[in-house]
Amino acid sequence: MRELAVDFGTSNTVAALRANGGPSRLLLFDGWPVLPSAVLRGRDGGLVVGREALRGARLDPARFEPHPKERIDEGEVLLGDAAVPVVSLIAAVLRRVAAEAPAPDRVVLTHPADWYSSRRAVLLAAAREAGWQGEVQLVAEPVAAASQAADVPPGQAVAVFDMGGGTTDVAVLRRTSTGWDVLAEAGLPDFGGRDLDQLLLDHLGVEVDPTADAAGRRAARVLAEDVRAGKEALSQYPQTDIPLPAPRPDAHLTRQELETLVEAALRRAVDLLAETVGTTSLTAVHLVGGATRMPLVARLISERLGLVPTIVESPETSVALGALGPPPRPQRTPFPPPPLPRSTPMPPPPPEERKKPPVAAITTAIVVTLLAAGGVIAAALLRPDTVGTAVVGPTPSAPPDNPAFRGDEPLIAFAGPAAGKADECVNVMGTASQGDQYSARNHVRCRFEIDGIAYFANYLSADGPQTCGQLNEEFLELPGAQWLSEDPWTGGDLRGKSHDVAATSGNNVLWYTDTNTLCAFFGASTDQNPPMSEVHQAWETVVGA
Repeated sequence: MRELAVDFGTSNTVAALRANGGPSRLLLFDGWPVLPSAVLRGRDGGLVVGREALRGARLDPARFEPHPKERIDEGEVLLGDAAVPVVSLIAAVLRRVAAEAPAPDRVVLTHPADWYSSRRAVLLAAAREAGWQGEVQLVAEPVAAASQAADVPPGQAVAVFDMGGGTTDVAVLRRTSTGWDVLAEAGLPDFGGRDLDQLLLDHLGVEVDPTADAAGRRAARVLAEDVRAGKEALSQYPQTDIPLPAPRPDAHLTRQELETLVEAALRRAVDLLAETVGTTSLTAVHLVGGATRMPLVARLISERLGLVPTIVESPETSVALGALGPPPRPQRTPFPPPPLPRSTPMPPPPPEERKKPPVAAITTAIVVTLLAAGGVIAAALLRPDTVGTAVVGPTPSAPPDNPAFRGDEPLIAFAGPAAGKADECVNVMGTASQGDQYSARNHVRCRFEIDGIAYFANYLSADGPQTCGQLNEEFLELPGAQWLSEDPWTGGDLRGKSHDVAATSGNNVLWYTDTNTLCAFFGASTDQNPPMSEVHQAWETVVGA
Protein backbone atom coordinates (compact mmCIF):
# COMPACT_ATOMS: atom_id res chain seq x y z
CA MET A 1 0.00 0.00 0.00
CA ARG A 2 1.35 3.41 -1.00
CA GLU A 3 0.37 6.34 1.22
CA LEU A 4 1.08 9.96 0.33
CA ALA A 5 0.93 12.96 2.70
CA VAL A 6 0.93 16.53 1.36
CA ASP A 7 1.44 19.66 3.46
CA PHE A 8 0.15 22.37 1.12
CA GLY A 9 1.64 25.53 2.61
CA THR A 10 1.39 29.25 2.04
CA SER A 11 4.87 29.57 0.61
CA ASN A 12 6.01 25.97 0.17
CA THR A 13 4.57 22.49 -0.19
CA VAL A 14 6.13 19.34 1.28
CA ALA A 15 5.14 15.73 0.61
CA ALA A 16 6.05 12.37 2.14
CA LEU A 17 5.49 8.84 0.84
CA ARG A 18 5.15 5.60 2.79
CA ALA A 19 5.02 2.10 1.30
CA ASN A 20 3.54 -0.95 3.00
CA GLY A 21 3.54 0.59 6.45
CA GLY A 22 7.26 1.32 6.45
CA PRO A 23 9.02 4.60 7.30
CA SER A 24 7.99 7.79 5.51
CA ARG A 25 10.38 9.45 3.08
CA LEU A 26 10.26 12.95 1.64
CA LEU A 27 9.63 13.50 -2.04
CA LEU A 28 12.16 15.60 -3.95
CA PHE A 29 11.27 18.36 -6.41
CA ASP A 30 14.14 19.41 -8.63
CA GLY A 31 16.41 17.85 -6.02
CA TRP A 32 14.82 19.64 -3.06
CA PRO A 33 12.29 18.37 -0.46
CA VAL A 34 10.47 21.73 -0.54
CA LEU A 35 8.31 22.77 -3.51
CA PRO A 36 7.40 26.47 -3.76
CA SER A 37 3.60 26.74 -3.83
CA ALA A 38 3.83 29.47 -6.47
CA VAL A 39 1.90 29.18 -9.75
CA LEU A 40 2.51 31.00 -13.06
CA ARG A 41 0.07 31.05 -15.95
CA GLY A 42 2.03 30.64 -19.17
CA ARG A 43 1.21 32.47 -22.37
CA ASP A 44 -0.22 29.21 -23.70
CA GLY A 45 -2.68 29.11 -20.79
CA GLY A 46 -0.90 26.27 -18.97
CA LEU A 47 -0.02 26.49 -15.27
CA VAL A 48 3.62 26.23 -14.18
CA VAL A 49 4.46 25.42 -10.56
CA GLY A 50 7.38 25.72 -8.17
CA ARG A 51 10.81 27.06 -9.01
CA GLU A 52 9.94 27.30 -12.68
CA ALA A 53 7.08 29.62 -11.69
CA LEU A 54 9.45 31.75 -9.60
CA ARG A 55 11.80 32.10 -12.54
CA GLY A 56 8.98 33.00 -14.90
CA ALA A 57 7.67 35.63 -12.49
CA ARG A 58 10.80 37.72 -13.06
CA LEU A 59 9.81 38.11 -16.70
CA ASP A 60 6.04 38.41 -16.34
CA PRO A 61 4.92 39.10 -12.73
CA ALA A 62 1.31 39.85 -13.78
CA ARG A 63 0.81 36.15 -14.59
CA PHE A 64 2.15 35.01 -11.22
CA GLU A 65 0.42 33.96 -7.97
CA PRO A 66 3.01 33.34 -5.21
CA HIS A 67 0.61 32.18 -2.47
CA PRO A 68 -2.48 30.28 -3.74
CA LYS A 69 -3.34 29.17 -0.20
CA GLU A 70 -4.06 32.77 0.77
CA ARG A 71 -6.64 32.99 -2.04
CA ILE A 72 -8.65 30.02 -0.73
CA ASP A 73 -11.78 32.14 -0.14
CA GLU A 74 -11.75 33.66 -3.64
CA GLY A 75 -13.48 31.93 -6.50
CA GLU A 76 -10.86 32.88 -9.07
CA VAL A 77 -7.67 34.90 -9.50
CA LEU A 78 -6.72 37.12 -12.43
CA LEU A 79 -3.41 36.01 -13.93
CA GLY A 80 -2.44 38.05 -16.93
CA ASP A 81 -5.48 38.43 -19.18
CA ALA A 82 -7.47 35.47 -17.82
CA ALA A 83 -9.17 34.48 -14.57
CA VAL A 84 -8.08 31.13 -13.12
CA PRO A 85 -10.21 29.24 -10.56
CA VAL A 86 -8.52 28.95 -7.16
CA VAL A 87 -9.28 25.22 -7.21
CA SER A 88 -7.22 24.92 -10.38
CA LEU A 89 -4.30 26.87 -8.88
CA ILE A 90 -4.17 24.51 -5.90
CA ALA A 91 -4.70 21.49 -8.16
CA ALA A 92 -1.68 22.55 -10.23
CA VAL A 93 0.52 22.38 -7.12
CA LEU A 94 -0.94 19.01 -6.09
CA ARG A 95 -0.54 17.69 -9.65
CA ARG A 96 3.17 18.50 -9.46
CA VAL A 97 3.33 16.39 -6.29
CA ALA A 98 1.36 13.60 -7.96
CA ALA A 99 3.94 13.48 -10.75
CA GLU A 100 6.55 12.39 -8.20
CA ALA A 101 4.31 9.78 -6.54
CA PRO A 102 1.97 8.21 -9.09
CA ALA A 103 -1.03 6.09 -8.09
CA PRO A 104 -1.07 6.31 -4.27
CA ASP A 105 -3.67 4.13 -2.55
CA ARG A 106 -4.29 6.78 0.11
CA VAL A 107 -3.69 10.53 0.18
CA VAL A 108 -3.62 12.70 3.30
CA LEU A 109 -3.84 16.49 2.90
CA THR A 110 -3.15 18.78 5.85
CA HIS A 111 -4.90 22.07 6.58
CA PRO A 112 -5.00 24.72 9.34
CA ALA A 113 -7.08 23.59 12.31
CA ASP A 114 -9.50 26.50 11.96
CA TRP A 115 -10.38 25.94 8.28
CA TYR A 116 -14.14 25.65 8.00
CA SER A 117 -15.96 23.27 5.68
CA SER A 118 -16.01 25.43 2.53
CA ARG A 119 -12.21 25.83 2.61
CA ARG A 120 -11.73 22.11 3.16
CA ALA A 121 -14.12 21.44 0.29
CA VAL A 122 -11.93 23.57 -2.02
CA LEU A 123 -8.85 21.58 -0.96
CA LEU A 124 -10.62 18.28 -1.56
CA ALA A 125 -11.94 19.46 -4.95
CA ALA A 126 -8.38 20.42 -5.93
CA ALA A 127 -7.19 16.92 -4.98
CA ARG A 128 -9.81 15.39 -7.28
CA GLU A 129 -8.85 17.76 -10.10
CA ALA A 130 -5.23 16.78 -9.58
CA GLY A 131 -6.20 13.19 -10.36
CA TRP A 132 -6.50 11.55 -6.93
CA GLN A 133 -9.77 9.65 -7.15
CA GLY A 134 -9.12 7.10 -4.39
CA GLU A 135 -9.14 7.65 -0.63
CA VAL A 136 -8.35 11.28 0.26
CA GLN A 137 -8.31 12.27 3.94
CA LEU A 138 -7.94 15.70 5.52
CA VAL A 139 -5.95 16.14 8.75
CA ALA A 140 -5.41 19.28 10.82
CA GLU A 141 -1.81 20.51 10.67
CA PRO A 142 -1.15 20.57 14.44
CA VAL A 143 -2.40 16.98 14.74
CA ALA A 144 -0.01 15.96 11.97
CA ALA A 145 2.90 17.79 13.60
CA ALA A 146 2.23 16.26 17.01
CA SER A 147 2.08 12.77 15.52
CA GLN A 148 5.87 12.79 15.27
CA ALA A 149 6.07 12.92 19.06
CA ALA A 150 5.76 9.15 19.43
CA ASP A 151 7.37 9.16 22.91
CA VAL A 152 4.55 11.17 24.55
CA PRO A 153 2.51 8.85 26.81
CA PRO A 154 -1.31 8.96 26.81
CA GLY A 155 -2.69 11.71 29.01
CA GLN A 156 0.24 14.09 28.41
CA ALA A 157 -0.08 17.36 26.49
CA VAL A 158 2.17 19.10 23.98
CA ALA A 159 2.01 22.46 22.20
CA VAL A 160 2.72 23.08 18.52
CA PHE A 161 4.04 26.48 17.40
CA ASP A 162 3.75 26.63 13.62
CA MET A 163 5.15 29.76 11.99
CA GLY A 164 5.09 29.67 8.22
CA GLY A 165 5.51 32.26 5.52
CA GLY A 166 2.21 34.05 5.94
CA THR A 167 0.56 32.85 9.15
CA THR A 168 1.32 31.64 12.66
CA ASP A 169 -0.77 28.88 14.25
CA VAL A 170 -0.54 27.49 17.77
CA ALA A 171 -2.28 24.47 19.24
CA VAL A 172 -2.37 22.42 22.43
CA LEU A 173 -2.96 18.68 22.06
CA ARG A 174 -3.31 15.79 24.49
CA ARG A 175 -2.21 12.27 23.64
CA THR A 176 -4.93 9.61 23.83
CA SER A 177 -4.80 5.85 23.44
CA THR A 178 -5.79 6.22 19.78
CA GLY A 179 -4.19 9.51 18.69
CA TRP A 180 -4.52 13.17 19.68
CA ASP A 181 -7.25 15.46 20.96
CA VAL A 182 -6.86 19.17 20.20
CA LEU A 183 -7.51 21.01 23.47
CA ALA A 184 -7.07 24.55 22.16
CA GLU A 185 -5.90 26.38 19.07
CA ALA A 186 -5.41 29.94 17.92
CA GLY A 187 -3.67 31.75 15.10
CA LEU A 188 -2.40 34.98 13.61
CA PRO A 189 -3.58 35.04 9.99
CA ASP A 190 -1.66 38.28 9.40
CA PHE A 191 1.78 37.33 10.74
CA GLY A 192 4.47 35.01 9.43
CA GLY A 193 7.99 34.88 8.07
CA ARG A 194 7.20 37.35 5.28
CA ASP A 195 6.33 39.99 7.86
CA LEU A 196 9.79 39.60 9.37
CA ASP A 197 11.20 40.06 5.87
CA GLN A 198 9.24 43.31 5.54
CA LEU A 199 10.58 44.61 8.86
CA LEU A 200 14.11 43.98 7.61
CA LEU A 201 13.37 45.59 4.25
CA ASP A 202 11.98 48.69 5.99
CA HIS A 203 15.12 48.84 8.14
CA LEU A 204 17.35 48.79 5.06
CA GLY A 205 15.45 51.79 3.70
CA VAL A 206 15.38 50.59 0.09
CA GLU A 207 12.33 51.52 -1.98
CA VAL A 208 11.49 49.85 -5.27
CA ASP A 209 8.16 50.64 -6.90
CA PRO A 210 6.72 47.24 -7.97
CA THR A 211 3.89 48.92 -9.90
CA ALA A 212 5.98 51.23 -12.09
CA ASP A 213 6.69 48.80 -14.94
CA ALA A 214 7.85 45.23 -15.57
CA ALA A 215 11.43 46.17 -14.69
CA GLY A 216 10.29 47.60 -11.36
CA ARG A 217 8.32 44.46 -10.55
CA ARG A 218 11.32 42.29 -11.34
CA ALA A 219 13.60 44.45 -9.20
CA ALA A 220 11.16 44.32 -6.27
CA ARG A 221 10.95 40.52 -6.43
CA VAL A 222 14.75 40.10 -6.62
CA LEU A 223 15.20 42.40 -3.64
CA ALA A 224 12.58 40.51 -1.63
CA GLU A 225 14.33 37.21 -2.34
CA ASP A 226 17.71 38.63 -1.32
CA VAL A 227 16.30 40.02 1.93
CA ARG A 228 14.65 36.69 2.77
CA ALA A 229 17.89 34.82 2.04
CA GLY A 230 19.81 37.22 4.31
CA LYS A 231 17.33 36.68 7.14
CA GLU A 232 17.61 32.91 6.78
CA ALA A 233 21.42 33.09 6.74
CA LEU A 234 21.37 34.82 10.12
CA SER A 235 19.68 31.74 11.62
CA GLN A 236 22.98 29.93 11.09
CA TYR A 237 25.62 32.67 11.05
CA PRO A 238 26.21 35.71 13.29
CA GLN A 239 26.46 38.12 10.34
CA THR A 240 25.80 38.33 6.60
CA ASP A 241 25.73 40.71 3.61
CA ILE A 242 22.57 41.51 1.64
CA PRO A 243 22.84 42.71 -2.00
CA LEU A 244 20.99 45.97 -2.64
CA PRO A 245 20.03 47.61 -5.96
CA ALA A 246 22.62 49.95 -7.49
CA PRO A 247 23.84 52.48 -6.63
CA ARG A 248 23.33 51.39 -3.00
CA PRO A 249 26.21 49.42 -1.46
CA ASP A 250 25.48 45.96 -0.06
CA ALA A 251 24.16 45.98 3.50
CA HIS A 252 26.06 44.31 6.32
CA LEU A 253 23.77 42.91 9.03
CA THR A 254 24.32 41.03 12.28
CA ARG A 255 22.04 38.56 14.02
CA GLN A 256 21.75 40.92 16.98
CA GLU A 257 20.51 43.72 14.73
CA LEU A 258 17.90 41.44 13.16
CA GLU A 259 16.67 40.19 16.55
CA THR A 260 16.30 43.75 17.79
CA LEU A 261 14.17 44.53 14.73
CA VAL A 262 11.80 41.57 15.01
CA GLU A 263 11.61 40.84 18.76
CA ALA A 264 8.47 42.88 19.42
CA ALA A 265 6.64 41.20 16.54
CA LEU A 266 7.70 37.73 17.66
CA ARG A 267 6.59 38.40 21.22
CA ARG A 268 3.07 38.90 19.92
CA ALA A 269 3.08 35.32 18.60
CA VAL A 270 4.69 33.93 21.75
CA ASP A 271 2.10 35.73 23.89
CA LEU A 272 -0.63 34.04 21.84
CA LEU A 273 0.99 30.67 22.50
CA ALA A 274 1.12 31.33 26.25
CA GLU A 275 -2.52 32.43 26.31
CA THR A 276 -3.59 29.34 24.40
CA VAL A 277 -1.65 27.00 26.69
CA GLY A 278 -3.20 28.63 29.76
CA THR A 279 -2.82 26.37 32.80
CA THR A 280 -2.30 23.17 30.80
CA SER A 281 0.78 21.25 31.90
CA LEU A 282 2.98 20.60 28.87
CA THR A 283 5.42 17.82 28.14
CA ALA A 284 6.97 19.62 25.17
CA VAL A 285 6.65 22.49 22.70
CA HIS A 286 7.29 21.55 19.08
CA LEU A 287 8.46 24.17 16.59
CA VAL A 288 7.08 23.76 13.08
CA GLY A 289 7.54 25.90 9.96
CA GLY A 290 10.61 27.40 8.36
CA ALA A 291 10.39 30.72 10.23
CA THR A 292 10.99 28.93 13.56
CA ARG A 293 14.60 28.33 12.53
CA MET A 294 15.37 31.79 13.92
CA PRO A 295 17.06 31.15 17.32
CA LEU A 296 15.14 34.04 18.89
CA VAL A 297 11.87 32.11 18.51
CA ALA A 298 12.99 29.25 20.76
CA ARG A 299 14.58 31.64 23.24
CA LEU A 300 11.42 33.75 23.67
CA ILE A 301 9.23 30.65 24.09
CA SER A 302 11.62 29.20 26.66
CA GLU A 303 11.61 32.44 28.64
CA ARG A 304 7.81 32.72 28.56
CA LEU A 305 6.81 29.09 29.21
CA GLY A 306 9.81 27.85 31.17
CA LEU A 307 10.17 24.94 28.74
CA VAL A 308 12.88 24.55 26.11
CA PRO A 309 11.16 23.92 22.74
CA THR A 310 11.89 20.84 20.68
CA ILE A 311 13.72 21.95 17.55
CA VAL A 312 13.73 19.42 14.73
CA GLU A 313 16.36 19.30 12.03
CA SER A 314 13.92 20.35 9.31
CA PRO A 315 10.85 22.17 10.71
CA GLU A 316 9.51 22.67 7.19
CA THR A 317 8.90 18.92 6.82
CA SER A 318 7.44 18.02 10.23
CA VAL A 319 3.79 18.28 9.22
CA ALA A 320 4.14 16.16 6.09
CA LEU A 321 6.14 13.46 7.87
CA GLY A 322 3.65 13.31 10.73
CA ALA A 323 0.49 13.41 8.61
CA LEU A 324 0.54 9.70 7.84
CA GLY A 325 0.74 8.89 11.53
CA PRO A 326 2.09 5.59 12.83
CA PRO A 327 2.04 2.48 10.64
CA PRO A 328 -1.44 1.00 10.18
CA ARG A 329 -2.78 -1.03 13.09
CA PRO A 330 -4.48 -4.40 12.73
CA GLN A 331 -8.16 -4.14 11.88
CA ARG A 332 -10.24 -3.38 14.95
CA THR A 333 -12.69 -5.88 16.31
CA PRO A 334 -16.37 -5.34 15.47
CA PHE A 335 -18.80 -3.68 17.83
CA PRO A 336 -20.27 -5.92 20.54
CA PRO A 337 -23.66 -7.42 19.77
CA PRO A 338 -26.73 -5.37 20.67
CA PRO A 339 -28.13 -5.78 24.18
CA LEU A 340 -30.86 -8.26 24.88
CA PRO A 341 -34.45 -6.94 24.95
CA ARG A 342 -35.39 -5.15 28.15
CA SER A 343 -37.84 -7.90 29.04
CA THR A 344 -35.03 -10.48 29.15
CA PRO A 345 -32.60 -10.03 32.06
CA MET A 346 -29.02 -10.11 30.86
CA PRO A 347 -26.86 -12.59 32.79
CA PRO A 348 -23.76 -11.05 34.34
CA PRO A 349 -20.49 -11.86 32.55
CA PRO A 350 -17.70 -13.76 34.29
CA PRO A 351 -15.55 -11.49 36.51
CA GLU A 352 -12.58 -11.63 34.15
CA GLU A 353 -14.73 -10.41 31.24
CA ARG A 354 -16.55 -7.58 32.96
CA LYS A 355 -16.05 -4.25 31.33
CA LYS A 356 -13.85 -1.87 33.21
CA PRO A 357 -15.33 1.53 34.05
CA PRO A 358 -14.49 4.28 31.56
CA VAL A 359 -11.37 6.24 32.29
CA ALA A 360 -11.35 10.02 31.91
CA ALA A 361 -9.38 10.99 28.88
CA ILE A 362 -8.66 14.61 29.74
CA THR A 363 -9.27 17.16 32.48
CA THR A 364 -9.82 20.03 30.13
CA ALA A 365 -12.11 20.37 27.19
CA ILE A 366 -11.79 18.49 24.01
CA VAL A 367 -12.63 19.80 20.74
CA VAL A 368 -15.29 21.25 18.59
CA THR A 369 -16.19 19.70 15.28
CA LEU A 370 -14.55 20.88 12.10
CA LEU A 371 -16.79 18.77 9.83
CA ALA A 372 -13.66 17.85 7.89
CA ALA A 373 -14.00 16.23 4.52
CA GLY A 374 -11.76 13.46 5.85
CA GLY A 375 -14.29 12.80 8.65
CA VAL A 376 -16.98 14.90 10.21
CA ILE A 377 -15.94 15.10 13.84
CA ALA A 378 -12.44 16.41 14.63
CA ALA A 379 -10.45 18.74 16.80
CA ALA A 380 -11.43 21.20 19.53
CA LEU A 381 -10.90 24.88 19.93
CA LEU A 382 -10.88 25.59 23.65
CA ARG A 383 -9.75 28.89 25.16
CA PRO A 384 -8.15 28.98 28.63
CA ASP A 385 -11.15 30.68 30.20
CA THR A 386 -13.24 27.55 29.57
CA VAL A 387 -10.82 25.20 31.33
CA GLY A 388 -12.46 23.31 34.18
CA THR A 389 -15.86 22.77 32.61
CA ALA A 390 -15.13 19.20 31.54
CA VAL A 391 -16.89 16.44 33.46
CA VAL A 392 -14.60 13.45 33.91
CA GLY A 393 -14.24 10.36 36.03
CA PRO A 394 -15.21 6.72 36.04
CA THR A 395 -18.86 7.51 36.87
CA PRO A 396 -19.88 10.68 34.98
CA SER A 397 -22.75 12.62 36.47
CA ALA A 398 -26.19 12.89 34.91
CA PRO A 399 -26.83 16.02 32.79
CA PRO A 400 -28.78 17.96 35.50
CA ASP A 401 -25.62 17.96 37.65
CA ASN A 402 -23.25 18.43 34.71
CA PRO A 403 -21.67 21.91 34.77
CA ALA A 404 -20.89 21.69 31.05
CA PHE A 405 -24.59 22.34 30.31
CA ARG A 406 -24.51 25.52 32.44
CA GLY A 407 -28.06 25.07 33.66
CA ASP A 408 -29.58 25.09 30.15
CA GLU A 409 -32.72 23.14 31.07
CA PRO A 410 -34.12 22.71 27.51
CA LEU A 411 -30.76 21.37 26.32
CA ILE A 412 -30.46 19.09 29.36
CA ALA A 413 -33.91 17.64 28.67
CA PHE A 414 -33.09 17.24 24.98
CA ALA A 415 -29.79 15.45 25.66
CA GLY A 416 -31.38 13.03 28.12
CA PRO A 417 -29.45 10.53 30.25
CA ALA A 418 -27.04 9.61 27.43
CA ALA A 419 -24.84 12.65 28.12
CA GLY A 420 -24.40 11.48 31.70
CA LYS A 421 -22.76 8.30 30.40
CA ALA A 422 -20.01 10.06 28.44
CA ASP A 423 -16.35 9.79 29.34
CA GLU A 424 -16.37 13.58 29.57
CA CYS A 425 -18.44 16.57 28.45
CA VAL A 426 -17.33 20.16 27.92
CA ASN A 427 -19.01 23.45 27.12
CA VAL A 428 -17.33 24.83 23.99
CA MET A 429 -19.03 28.19 23.59
CA GLY A 430 -16.44 30.93 23.05
CA THR A 431 -14.05 28.55 21.28
CA ALA A 432 -14.92 29.22 17.62
CA SER A 433 -17.18 26.17 17.55
CA GLN A 434 -20.30 25.78 15.43
CA GLY A 435 -22.18 27.24 18.37
CA ASP A 436 -20.22 30.47 17.99
CA GLN A 437 -20.35 30.46 14.19
CA TYR A 438 -24.12 30.00 14.09
CA SER A 439 -25.13 32.14 17.10
CA ALA A 440 -26.17 29.29 19.39
CA ARG A 441 -27.13 29.88 22.99
CA ASN A 442 -25.17 26.84 24.15
CA HIS A 443 -22.96 24.11 22.70
CA VAL A 444 -21.91 21.03 24.69
CA ARG A 445 -19.61 18.33 23.34
CA CYS A 446 -19.38 14.85 24.90
CA ARG A 447 -16.84 12.13 24.15
CA PHE A 448 -17.41 8.37 24.22
CA GLU A 449 -14.67 5.78 23.65
CA ILE A 450 -15.93 2.58 22.06
CA ASP A 451 -13.51 -0.25 21.37
CA GLY A 452 -10.63 2.23 21.18
CA ILE A 453 -12.50 4.55 18.78
CA ALA A 454 -13.51 8.05 19.83
CA TYR A 455 -17.15 9.03 19.18
CA PHE A 456 -18.55 12.49 19.84
CA ALA A 457 -22.02 13.84 20.50
CA ASN A 458 -22.61 17.58 20.12
CA TYR A 459 -25.69 19.25 21.62
CA LEU A 460 -26.72 22.79 20.57
CA SER A 461 -29.48 25.10 21.77
CA ALA A 462 -30.59 28.42 20.25
CA ASP A 463 -33.25 31.09 20.56
CA GLY A 464 -34.40 30.57 16.96
CA PRO A 465 -34.21 28.06 14.09
CA GLN A 466 -31.26 29.62 12.29
CA THR A 467 -28.53 27.80 14.26
CA CYS A 468 -29.74 24.27 13.57
CA GLY A 469 -30.65 25.20 10.00
CA GLN A 470 -27.12 26.41 9.29
CA LEU A 471 -25.65 23.33 10.96
CA ASN A 472 -27.67 21.06 8.66
CA GLU A 473 -26.58 23.09 5.64
CA GLU A 474 -22.94 22.66 6.62
CA PHE A 475 -23.36 18.90 6.77
CA LEU A 476 -24.78 18.95 3.27
CA GLU A 477 -21.70 20.84 2.02
CA LEU A 478 -19.50 17.81 2.75
CA PRO A 479 -18.28 15.95 -0.35
CA GLY A 480 -20.74 13.21 -1.22
CA ALA A 481 -23.17 14.18 1.54
CA GLN A 482 -26.75 13.00 1.31
CA TRP A 483 -29.67 12.38 3.65
CA LEU A 484 -30.25 8.66 3.97
CA SER A 485 -33.37 8.75 6.10
CA GLU A 486 -35.69 10.83 8.21
CA ASP A 487 -36.88 8.33 10.79
CA PRO A 488 -37.98 8.77 14.41
CA TRP A 489 -34.91 6.90 15.61
CA THR A 490 -34.26 7.97 19.21
CA GLY A 491 -31.68 5.53 20.49
CA GLY A 492 -30.22 6.58 23.81
CA ASP A 493 -33.37 8.56 24.64
CA LEU A 494 -32.33 11.56 22.54
CA ARG A 495 -35.69 12.92 21.42
CA GLY A 496 -36.64 14.58 18.17
CA LYS A 497 -36.62 13.94 14.45
CA SER A 498 -33.49 12.35 13.04
CA HIS A 499 -31.54 12.14 9.83
CA ASP A 500 -28.81 9.75 8.81
CA VAL A 501 -26.34 11.86 6.84
CA ALA A 502 -23.72 9.97 4.83
CA ALA A 503 -20.64 11.51 3.24
CA THR A 504 -17.67 10.05 1.47
CA SER A 505 -15.63 10.81 4.57
CA GLY A 506 -17.98 10.23 7.51
CA ASN A 507 -21.39 9.03 8.67
CA ASN A 508 -23.42 10.81 11.34
CA VAL A 509 -26.85 10.90 12.90
CA LEU A 510 -28.52 14.31 13.37
CA TRP A 511 -31.42 15.04 15.71
CA TYR A 512 -33.49 18.20 15.91
CA THR A 513 -36.78 19.36 17.39
CA ASP A 514 -39.83 20.60 15.53
CA THR A 515 -38.88 24.19 16.34
CA ASN A 516 -35.26 23.67 15.20
CA THR A 517 -34.09 25.40 18.38
CA LEU A 518 -32.41 22.24 19.71
CA CYS A 519 -30.22 19.90 17.67
CA ALA A 520 -27.47 17.33 18.07
CA PHE A 521 -25.23 15.10 15.99
CA PHE A 522 -23.23 11.94 16.73
CA GLY A 523 -20.39 10.28 14.82
CA ALA A 524 -16.84 8.96 14.94
CA SER A 525 -13.57 10.88 14.96
CA THR A 526 -11.95 12.00 11.71
CA ASP A 527 -9.55 9.07 11.38
CA GLN A 528 -12.43 6.57 11.29
CA ASN A 529 -15.44 6.15 9.01
CA PRO A 530 -17.57 3.28 10.31
CA PRO A 531 -20.71 2.31 8.36
CA MET A 532 -23.96 3.89 9.43
CA SER A 533 -25.06 0.60 10.98
CA GLU A 534 -22.06 0.72 13.31
CA VAL A 535 -22.77 4.35 14.21
CA HIS A 536 -26.28 3.27 15.27
CA GLN A 537 -24.82 0.25 17.06
CA ALA A 538 -22.34 2.43 18.94
CA TRP A 539 -25.06 4.78 20.14
CA GLU A 540 -27.49 2.06 21.14
CA THR A 541 -25.12 -0.35 22.87
CA VAL A 542 -22.80 2.05 24.69
CA VAL A 543 -24.64 5.36 24.96
CA GLY A 544 -28.18 4.07 25.10
CA ALA A 545 -30.01 3.07 28.23
